[in-house]
Amino acid sequence: MYHHQTQSKFVSFFYSGKFILLALLLALFIGLAFFQENRRQGKINSRLNELRLEAQKLETSNLELARLLSYSESKDYLELQARQNLNYKKEGEGVIIINRDENSKNQTLKDTRPNWQKWVEYVFTRE
Repeated sequence: MYHHQTQSKFVSFFYSGKFILLALLLALFIGLAFFQENRRQGKINSRLNELRLEAQKLETSNLELARLLSYSESKDYLELQARQNLNYKKEGEGVIIINRDENSKNQTLKDTRPNWQKWVEYVFTRE
């Protein structure tokens, strides 16, 4: 009989208001922890995607820099730089030097004839 009474108290505890309140609080706590963990996991995944994109951009940039480095070490690049900066030329090539005078660049030829002479020339010498 004692066993039946103990079992009855044990079973009645699960149907009591205290147990239901305790179970609801525990479920709320677990739900809140799950929600927070889910949010944290979302932020981590978002940051991971950002870092992957950044790594991909850096890898592309590194490949471009490696390509530029290999070109800058090539014979073609050295030849181009020698031609542009040091005025070198290949055998058989001719070089034309253009003297750039800053004063002549800003000057324009000005016609000093009177306006009536310009009109006479324009009207009577048209071809």
